[in-house]
Amino acid sequence: MVKWTAEVTRMEKTTPFEAMPKIDAEYEAAIDQYLAEMKRMAEQMAEKQRQIDKLQVETRAALKVVLEELKVA
Repeated sequence: MVKWTAEVTRMEKTTPFEAMPKIDAEYEAAIDQYLAEMKRMAEQMAEKQRQIDKLQVETRAALKVVLEELKVA
């Protein structure tokens, strides 16, 4: 865990980071939440790509059948 020694100025009041013990936990929680959301979105994108790939295979197969039928006709 990083221990901050810098100071933050808010509304003309200077407060050291050390005086805010929650801040590290809050940042870590927010980062964890963003990472979880990114993972969820990546999994969702991968699933959609699998669906797209499947539809492409099915489309190519259907197109091949249609083109074969046109050659026969």
